[in-house]
Amino acid sequence: MAGKIKYGKIFVVVFITILIWIYADLALEETFDISDVPLIISRPADTRLWVTFQDDNSSTGIIDEVTISGPAAMMADFRQAYSKGNVALEVYIVPSNQGITEAGIYPLEVVPLVQENEEIRTWGLRVESAEPKTITVTAEELVRKALNVRCLDENDNMLTSQSVEPDQIQMWVPEDQAPVALVRLTEEEIRQARNFPVEKTPFIRLNGEQWNARETVDVLMPPDTLNVALIRNAKLGITYSLNMQGAYEVVIEEQDLRNIIGPISVSATPEAKQKYENQRYHVILELDDSLIGQDPETIIQRELIYNFPKEHVRRGEIELAQAPVIAKFRLVPVASEPETSTVEQ
Repeated sequence: MAGKIKYGKIFVVVFITILIWIYADLALEETFDISDVPLIISRPADTRLWVTFQDDNSSTGIIDEVTISGPAAMMADFRQAYSKGNVALEVYIVPSNQGITEAGIYPLEVVPLVQENEEIRTWGLRVESAEPKTITVTAEELVRKALNVRCLDENDNMLTSQSVEPDQIQMWVPEDQAPVALVRLTEEEIRQARNFPVEKTPFIRLNGEQWNARETVDVLMPPDTLNVALIRNAKLGITYSLNMQGAYEVVIEEQDLRNIIGPISVSATPEAKQKYENQRYHVILELDDSLIGQDPETIIQRELIYNFPKEHVRRGEIELAQAPVIAKFRLVPVASEPETSTVEQ
């Protein structure tokens, strides 16, 4: 009689075999070398300290090579993720975590710094070595200074502001730091600042690095310089009062019309000039009820209204640079129904 199959023993054997395979895989470790790992000094929480690398006084550097290790299967996954750019291996030096709390020179072991990297800890990997083995940082004590605020454009050209409020700020800076803080304005911010204050955060540069102040300032720029320009091919619009619509036709002699739609001399900023050129009508002839009943043969004279963009007039960015033109015309009664309240000549 055949013996019974002992499934329990078979399961135990298979389970033990799998454990042996897993253990063997875990026991088999691989290493992976990574070159040019960024090393960055975080800005200290204590604003009185400035921590930099001793060799070049900067806060960014490079670890030439880092060797990490881990189980073969895990290293294969890590290597693939790293090659695809899914692993950000940047090493940060947090001064307070390294006991950097006062001015001085501090040598630091690189391997422990890399081991603290979030990616290394998440993957459960071990840092075997690093080159260089140690780096040295210096901590310089800063002094609190009153800095005058100056303005720059996007190309770092100095700008002349109308006002900066406040015009001085307090910052912790090196003893030999020039007493100037900067704000940088984009072209759009410069345009805005000609009309109302723009809020900006001042900063200083320490060896090419930007340190922002903890307070903001309001910047106001002077209005654009007004330049004289000609608006050619002016367009005339005619407006009627409600009682005159459809009841009269404006008759303008050709010579008078040439005078009305001749070139218009204005003093304006480039933006205001462009906006005025794009207006539907450049000059307006306004007709009101006082003209009702005029003899059709009578020559009427009215000063033209210049249809400047209201927002630019309000900001003082456009004005007439000539005497206003006096329009000469006759009003002839008509029997037709009104078509529009504004007509173009």
